[in-house]
Amino acid sequence: MRYLTVAAVALLATSNPASAAKITSLPGGVVQAIPALSTGNNNLDGSITHRFGVDNNITASYSGGRHQWGWTGASYYGSLRYVPGGSPTFGGADFVDGLLTLTFEDPVNALLLTPLWGVRGVSVMRVFDTDGALLDQLLLGAEGDKVAFGQQYGFSFDANRIGRFELQGTMVAVGMRDLSTTFAVVSSVPEPASWAMMIIGFGLCGASLRHRRTRLAIS
Repeated sequence: MRYLTVAAVALLATSNPASAAKITSLPGGVVQAIPALSTGNNNLDGSITHRFGVDNNITASYSGGRHQWGWTGASYYGSLRYVPGGSPTFGGADFVDGLLTLTFEDPVNALLLTPLWGVRGVSVMRVFDTDGALLDQLLLGAEGDKVAFGQQYGFSFDANRIGRFELQGTMVAVGMRDLSTTFAVVSSVPEPASWAMMIIGFGLCGASLRHRRTRLAIS
């Protein structure tokens, strides 16, 4: 029984979901286009939102200053660098400490986008689970992450864990375009962790029956 328990614990340890992988491409990704609305506003408190996506199940919200959504061409406020070509629209948050948040009604397992940020300061991309726990992050314009402007970046998991995405700038405007996502299909085959729990359960049942028979034989 001791060996069975040790083996099951080891199986559980090896079956935990891997940490997020930072990606620069997403084969099979579904394009979640930003509609060409060309809207903007100042002094936002996060109350203005836009719903978009193939199933209209992604919500974009802003805080920290002005926002722009569905713009084409150069940034309306002039402080965002723009990558021509590709998707015709982008959305972002301007002014100091701009924050753009995407909330996924149905969590996804991977996302990829082209981040945009101003010429000063540092920006960061973050992904969170549905409970608000930070899963991973990527610094933009930082020497450590060596992120190139105009390149696509994102995160990928083995399961649908991404419930929220944030793009935040420190003393800089931020924005994004070319968003694509993937959704992991849930397999009907039990996961390794489920097999481990089944093994533990069978082992405990067997040990209980064996112990009961031993007690009956003694009595």
